[in-house]
Amino acid sequence: MPSSPLPDRVLAVHPGAEQYGSDRVFAEAVRGMLAAGSDVRVLLPQEGPLADELREAGADVQVSDLLVLRKSLMAPSGWSLLVRLALHEVRRVRRLIAEHRAELVYVSTITLPLWCLLSRRRASVVLHLHEAETAAGALVRRVLAFPARSADVVVCNSRFTRDDLLSSEPALSARTRVVLNPVPVPSGVAPARQKLDGTLRIGYLGRLSPRKGVDLLVSALPALVEGGIDARLDLVGAVFPGYEWYERELRAAALERGVADRVRFLGFRSDVGPCLSDIDVLVVPSRLDEGFGNVAVEAVLAGRPVIVAARAGLKEAIAAVPTARAVEPDDVPALVSALRHVITDWQAIVASTGEAKRVVAERHSTSSFHTRLIDALAEARDRSRARTLG
Repeated sequence: MPSSPLPDRVLAVHPGAEQYGSDRVFAEAVRGMLAAGSDVRVLLPQEGPLADELREAGADVQVSDLLVLRKSLMAPSGWSLLVRLALHEVRRVRRLIAEHRAELVYVSTITLPLWCLLSRRRASVVLHLHEAETAAGALVRRVLAFPARSADVVVCNSRFTRDDLLSSEPALSARTRVVLNPVPVPSGVAPARQKLDGTLRIGYLGRLSPRKGVDLLVSALPALVEGGIDARLDLVGAVFPGYEWYERELRAAALERGVADRVRFLGFRSDVGPCLSDIDVLVVPSRLDEGFGNVAVEAVLAGRPVIVAARAGLKEAIAAVPTARAVEPDDVPALVSALRHVITDWQAIVASTGEAKRVVAERHSTSSFHTRLIDALAEARDRSRARTLG
């Protein structure tokens, strides 16, 4: 814990109300602030399971029509709407900060661009980054990173996320801190099978979206079956509103390739333990860079081998994990080969699960996350006082 108390009143803002990776980290951050003695008001754009979870934890949760930066608003066709929304957001942000008398504003993700800029005059500001947009052009990346200039401290979920930010804003180096995501051991997970008899059970957990590469798994499955491997695929997650077409395409592809009876669309599940119990190997086939790979760490803690796309954030998540393997992104044959290796290496994988769990458990404990995050918040408060006096 910090040497002096945190501010009494914290305003914590997050762009969603579901329970995916960044949502879970946000919830744990709020629990850490509450445990440190702060009165935390949470602002979310809508009701959802995250709102219920945070109320149970003791936070004051309020729903407000927040401006969340989506790709559609970044396109030229969305600029006029973005300007109108931004003008409305300015008044709302100032009013909410004043109403709560916030001493510290904690902004979760870079998709809430105005909060850092508008909070700085009234409160200390912490921006928690989960994104690494390396596929975007230099100008877009600089625009996305610009609000970080107004933060007293920027918390990054990985070294990769930090390096991506500093490539656009190198002057932020002195006030950027890496705080690894907390990843608790999934509950109720059965041990991995001692022998890989029968069907190879492949799993995917996360958002169903093109950038996540879920279609690569649907393409890999028939290749395995045609090669004599009895396999099935569980897809645990849902599409983001507006991307329903992608799930339709996944279902159509499975049907066209003759594996529709081997693919289960299980939808979003808040408790992933039973889902991990039902698989032998988890795959994270992302096409684009990921800031980190929470779900890969969860699977390792559940005693399951993991295959990830060789993207920097994902490779950082599985570093030194003996039961994990990285393959070339967007490469179905490489993915098929890695899944075949899971079968041939199964006994060695099972024997290494204990060491794999130890490696990631030490890196991603909740207590370590709370300590480092609270230290970062306290540093932001001190930096804010210094700039006010200066």
